[in-house]
Amino acid sequence: MVVKYLISKNASLTNYNDQKETVMDVAKRVDDLAIIKLISEQKEWIEFEKNLEQNKVRVEGEKRKIIKKNIKKEDEVNNDDESIVKGQIKKKDKKKKKSKNKN
Repeated sequence: MVVKYLISKNASLTNYNDQKETVMDVAKRVDDLAIIKLISEQKEWIEFEKNLEQNKVRVEGEKRKIIKKNIKKEDEVNNDDESIVKGQIKKKDKKKKKSKNKN
């Protein structure tokens, strides 16, 4: 089996191919449970997977912060727009009152 050979030669399981896939990604794509099991038992893969998960959590946290910041900015813009509209309505009301008072 190719994977056993690679492991015996200390080939890296964490390198990516041209399609940005690891050996595990390819094994999952071809749905080979024996290869998936063999790779998942390797210390190198276990550590790599743990690092991937930690990075994923960190990236997701950063994404959430950015989304919250953007929502806050949108709310501020909406509040500013609302204030402008309210100010324009108040000006129109004042003009109407002035024109009624003249009559």
